[in-house]
Amino acid sequence: KVILPTTVVTIGKNAFLECTALKEIEMIGVRSLGEAAFWYCKGLEKAAVSDELKEIGKNAFGRCDKLTLYCEPSSIIEAYAKSYGIKLGALYPEKIKLSKSSVTVEKGKSVTLTVKTTPSDVYYKELFWSSSSDNTSVSSKGKISGKETGSATITCLSIFGGAEAKCSVTVRTP
Repeated sequence: KVILPTTVVTIGKNAFLECTALKEIEMIGVRSLGEAAFWYCKGLEKAAVSDELKEIGKNAFGRCDKLTLYCEPSSIIEAYAKSYGIKLGALYPEKIKLSKSSVTVEKGKSVTLTVKTTPSDVYYKELFWSSSSDNTSVSSKGKISGKETGSATITCLSIFGGAEAKCSVTVRTP
């Protein structure tokens, strides 16, 4: 996996030409892709590109048959991918839905929420979980533990894009 610093704004002509070992690249700060920049990178499966990209050279991703381009909706890269028949994925979730909008948990017990993102095929999958109260804790996997009697709101937030979902939690004494 190659992560280009956001200070890299241009990828020149033939820059990664026939780089068959390249599997994944993040190029969030790139504004210009040269002609055949990734030509025949037959191992390239994922490329994440932001809407800062404004210029794409001819055959920039030519013959990258396994490639999915992850981009923002209505971006130039989305139009490019559609015109060349390249698979598309979203950079981050537009919506998050939790398995429950409210839950009751006994003190000393736990319950785990599951998450569904829309769209489901996103590049940045990282979620941040938090609780509004010390009477509950929540893990990075959505496991809510009841610590003290009371109520709280659990928030699940997409680190990229800002989509969020909430669940009301009541902790009761067994």
